[in-house]
Amino acid sequence: MVEVPNCSTTPGQQLGLWYYNGFGCQRWTPTLLSSPLAAATPASLRNVTIYPVPATAGSFTVELGSTPAAGATTIEVFNLQGQSLYRRQFGTQQTTLAVEAKLGAGIYLVQVRQAAGTLTQKVSVL
Repeated sequence: MVEVPNCSTTPGQQLGLWYYNGFGCQRWTPTLLSSPLAAATPASLRNVTIYPVPATAGSFTVELGSTPAAGATTIEVFNLQGQSLYRRQFGTQQTTLAVEAKLGAGIYLVQVRQAAGTLTQKVSVL
């Protein structure tokens, strides 16, 4: 059971795991803050396709759609522990990006970043 240790009301208190005991510190409801924590939420990129999925030999293609990006495109690949395994910046006029990351079999997160926004997608590799 998740609980707030010692029924603390201190902001930022780390939560803990404990056996169910019925106390109030195990009965809580998260609420939305009246003001956002971040100044702006990044826009999500549209018309971006990653293929083939599952990828073979650790390589795949990112298709940006028919319109070239206004700025450079950065592709970054993370393992499920959040470690960056591959990062490359591509030029502004490219719409088809070949990612030769040489990843081993597993599941990865691919992040596509441009000035217009970000797309994060899970990719499996055989």
